[in-house]
Amino acid sequence: MDLYKKSEFAEKEKRLFFLIDKHNAEAVVISRRDNFTWLTGGGTSHVVLNSEFGVGYVIITKDKKYVVANSMDAQRLYDEELFFDDFELVSLKWFEESPIDKLLEIIGERKFICDTDLPHGEMVLGDIYEIHYPLTKWEIARYKKIAKDAEQIIFDVAQNIKPGMTEKQVKSMLMQEYAKQDMAASVVILGSDERIAKYRHCIPTDKKIDKIVMLAPAIQKYGLTVPITRFVYFGDEVPKVTQNKFDTICKIEALTFAMCKKGRKFTEIFEKQKELYLTSDYKDEWKEHFQGGITGYLINDPTNCVNSDRAMTDNMTFNWYITISGTKVEETILISGDDKEIITSNGIWPTKTYEYDGQKFELPQIMIKK
Repeated sequence: MDLYKKSEFAEKEKRLFFLIDKHNAEAVVISRRDNFTWLTGGGTSHVVLNSEFGVGYVIITKDKKYVVANSMDAQRLYDEELFFDDFELVSLKWFEESPIDKLLEIIGERKFICDTDLPHGEMVLGDIYEIHYPLTKWEIARYKKIAKDAEQIIFDVAQNIKPGMTEKQVKSMLMQEYAKQDMAASVVILGSDERIAKYRHCIPTDKKIDKIVMLAPAIQKYGLTVPITRFVYFGDEVPKVTQNKFDTICKIEALTFAMCKKGRKFTEIFEKQKELYLTSDYKDEWKEHFQGGITGYLINDPTNCVNSDRAMTDNMTFNWYITISGTKVEETILISGDDKEIITSNGIWPTKTYEYDGQKFELPQIMIKK
């Protein structure tokens, strides 16, 4: 096994030990796909693609580690995802004993915490999500590469979109290219023309594209999520009403990015976002969709924007989702102290400079195809 994988696992195991102590427990059980992927640095514990649960249970105590699963999954998890000599493999015949019964037998009378609802366990899913951050240096390196590839693929597909294509055709083109890079889409919002103005969440249909199309996937690889949104307009010039809306949300986006830093309360950013909406021609648009939030192994958690107790931590990623009917901006941004990096914007898409509080940001614009 690669040395960095061992180092990354050791760091995350240390965080789990901290959580075990915090809850006066003696063990932790991981069974969700996202937490398994986090713990293993990109490992895969699923068989059913649309389930949030994996096919095995990882048990970690201060002195021993186990993976418990049915025999059709156990050996693969042990060989290809965990790689660790100090894990004990517990493989069960499907007709003899359930994995849940077995893990309860292994834990015995010890108090344990878990990320799903298990008998006698204390579910602390929120606390486990919190220890996903700060992202490790290995995760940051993976994240930047995934984000760069995600934008490049949208850019390449945009070159081949033509009026008259259906939204579903464009989705198929996009997903095919992501699949070539072993990326999956957890969300595919894609719409055109009047549907963009009517719906915040456009699910692709057989409607034919006329003048404008929005591509807004949330791409995942190694468990890390890259939400990104791009617009393509067919014609000589974006209509003034649309461009005015887009400029307004880019100004709000620049404010949002400028305020991102370690220790900043999410509610502070939300209040400033509302102020800019209220001084624009689109006063009530902030009410129609949340403004974004933390991303990572989660697709997005917008609840912090109304939670006065939550603040940003170091090496944290966000997707801010700023909308006005008919337009939207969305990037994945990484903060480290006072530094921030828009990892989904790599200079290949048309950009425009926006400034807030002395900070300048090159923000992607609507691509015009004549």
